[in-house]
Amino acid sequence: MPAHHDIALIKLASPAKLSQHVQILELDKEQWPMDLSRQCTVAGFGGNIYDDSKLRISEFKFTHGCACVKDLEIICTHILEDGADSPCYGDSGAAVVCDNKGVAVISTFIEEAYCTKVKPERPSFGCGVKDIFHLATYLQPHLQWINQVIQMDRAELYSKANI
Repeated sequence: MPAHHDIALIKLASPAKLSQHVQILELDKEQWPMDLSRQCTVAGFGGNIYDDSKLRISEFKFTHGCACVKDLEIICTHILEDGADSPCYGDSGAAVVCDNKGVAVISTFIEEAYCTKVKPERPSFGCGVKDIFHLATYLQPHLQWINQVIQMDRAELYSKANI
């Protein structure tokens, strides 16, 4: 049976204590129009030029589908110049927040050359590198599954997980 949802959900042992720094993020239920770009925020502890462990928050324009990646379950941001801010190593799993709602989770990145099948001059992946698409798993197509899993009790979860 093929995997349909490449997303991990974690059930907390006890409810999180809400505070100024810990809040509930509502997931966006609206479908993202194909040709619309949106200004979104990503926060992460991933690698950065500062070589520290501070939480960094940045804004990026995300689009639904980019270059050759036309999967309806992916949104992306495109880095157009070297040295620009970008999601980075260690940011995988970070929420993409648009209009104060969670819309996606940072997953991976690909070079623009991947779309043209032309071998890049410099095989460079990474933070702030030109011509990189940073991909995120778009959550709206998975909302029904997420809600079903949240409603399951422990025994049902283990039986569905085949462990």
